[in-house]
Amino acid sequence: MKFAYILFLLICLAACQNQDSKGNTSGDGTANEQTIPTSQKPPVAPSSESPEQLRNLARNILRMELPNTFAEQRGDRQAVKSYSFKVQKNNGRPTWIIKEKLHDSATNKLYTGSDYMLLWEVVDANSIQIVNTQDGKWTGISIRPTPGNTFVYHPYTQEPDVAVTEVVIGWYDHSQDQTLLRLYTNLKQLADKMGEWDFEK
Repeated sequence: MKFAYILFLLICLAACQNQDSKGNTSGDGTANEQTIPTSQKPPVAPSSESPEQLRNLARNILRMELPNTFAEQRGDRQAVKSYSFKVQKNNGRPTWIIKEKLHDSATNKLYTGSDYMLLWEVVDANSIQIVNTQDGKWTGISIRPTPGNTFVYHPYTQEPDVAVTEVVIGWYDHSQDQTLLRLYTNLKQLADKMGEWDFEK
């Protein structure tokens, strides 16, 4: 009886080890990639800088510190994207404008672009976050409107404007994570100070 009990325990132990092995490997027996969170919201300390200064910091990071995004197929060509950022009034209402510029990846020549117009009163400041693609390879920053609202995507073509429910600044490889973290921090700090913006200056 004692021998049967020990044998039963050994079988259970072997089964558990086999299950753990299956959970940590893919179909070909190689180790699976570590699961990467799809979003991150690091804590952001309050800033003593003015909203205009914070806008400038975000704009400078996008213009001068982040490279073009990875190449992706856009129509009949490979394209990379760059971004710029400004805050202005749109029909008298404060608006974040994120410009997305498309460059030919072979020549880096700018050939088209678009504006994402984020009416400030519908920006969900809590939605601003660092996000990863599903495979965890690429990273960016996501901004969403409050529930039931949308942003406006305005292409630099004859196509009509389109309502969108998310704007993603990206995608970049993980060598840019620290730069994206600084951009995220500036945007969160700016969001906290939008009520202090003096649009009459």
